[in-house]
Amino acid sequence: MDWLFPRWCVRCEAPAWGEAMPMGVCWACALRWPDVRGPAGEVLFADRVYGLRGCPGFRLRGAEELQPMVHRIKYGGDRRLARRAGRWLAAGHARPAAEVVLVPVPLHWRRRLKRGYNQADWIARGVAEVWQVGIARQALVRQNHRASLTSSSRLERAAQLTSTYRARPAPGPARAYLVDDVLTTGATLRACTAALEAAGWQVDGALVLALA
Repeated sequence: MDWLFPRWCVRCEAPAWGEAMPMGVCWACALRWPDVRGPAGEVLFADRVYGLRGCPGFRLRGAEELQPMVHRIKYGGDRRLARRAGRWLAAGHARPAAEVVLVPVPLHWRRRLKRGYNQADWIARGVAEVWQVGIARQALVRQNHRASLTSSSRLERAAQLTSTYRARPAPGPARAYLVDDVLTTGATLRACTAALEAAGWQVDGALVLALA
């Protein structure tokens, strides 16, 4: 069972068994969990991505103990954890009333080959299970392969991502929700939104697991 579910709280190392536990913390620590699913998170999201409805999960600031978990999802190839994170994220947000599909933010094929998977895709799988919606994995393509933008400023990210993404034409009227792992400046989501809208998609919002 240790391979299936985390056995120990990531904050205090107390036992934390079962799928019901919020992302591997015990119930005592869950009361202090940096959970921003809801109105507060939407306000924090709008401060970075104005004009797009955002559904974030938790804040990394002030919760350094969560960095290893995000690292496992982003770089460690932990598909099970990414999928579970998606289910937790979706459970805290109401399913859109309109018919939507999830569009994971894509990786360039070289980076995907190096990592072995796209973490946004596996987060989207968990969301799809809870919301009962489809996933449009081919809707977006990342055209350029660049060095990681993790430490880049808002202006640097925006400049580098302007022509990075290309969207396939929408199959008729199509409403999309973008899915990504970490929101830093919002440049990636803005670039993806612009590419999708240029191809005839309507972008209704975005789900992100963590706010950096």
